[in-house]
Amino acid sequence: LFGTRVNGGEVMASPPAIDVENGRIFLGAANRNRGTFYALDLDGRLLWSVPIGLANMRNTPPVVDGAGHVYLAAGRSLVSWTRDGRERWRLTDPAGYTSSPVIGRNRLYVGNRQGRIVAIGGC
Repeated sequence: LFGTRVNGGEVMASPPAIDVENGRIFLGAANRNRGTFYALDLDGRLLWSVPIGLANMRNTPPVVDGAGHVYLAAGRSLVSWTRDGRERWRLTDPAGYTSSPVIGRNRLYVGNRQGRIVAIGGC
């Protein structure tokens, strides 16, 4: 086991996603004032991090596709990054996202606060 400290009082806010093939662990952490999305290597060393504001990530773990792209639903944003931390795209839903994204048959699915399922192809 290893312990990795994150910024100023942040605590893990989402279960991690592990990409063994590309040697990455992805997780969200937050405190009262901010949230951050982290990528660690399999030994717990920080590879990159990005601020994600005050988005609620609780119980919405990220998901990783076969190409190593990672997806996170956090508050009103659904975001995809490359395994190296470059943002690929971001979708905003005024109602907000309420579920973890899942991938099936090259599509990404996520639920929103209006009770709808959003499906995005090419994932």
